[in-house]
Amino acid sequence: MTRPALLFMLLALATAALFIGDLAVGSVDIPLSEVWAALTGGPCDPTNGTIILKIRLLKAVTALLA
Repeated sequence: MTRPALLFMLLALATAALFIGDLAVGSVDIPLSEVWAALTGGPCDPTNGTIILKIRLLKAVTALLA
């Protein structure tokens, strides 16, 4: 694997990890299992699901696109 390809892969993994971290961390800490359940439609606390899908996801996608 060439050096630029390795660097690109590491940066992509770091971006994905920071994106998921952005969804989990805030004024209300939500466990990663709850974040995953909310994103995939699994069973999660309705309050946490609302926080993730209606507030944090929009903020995180906007930050990613910016």
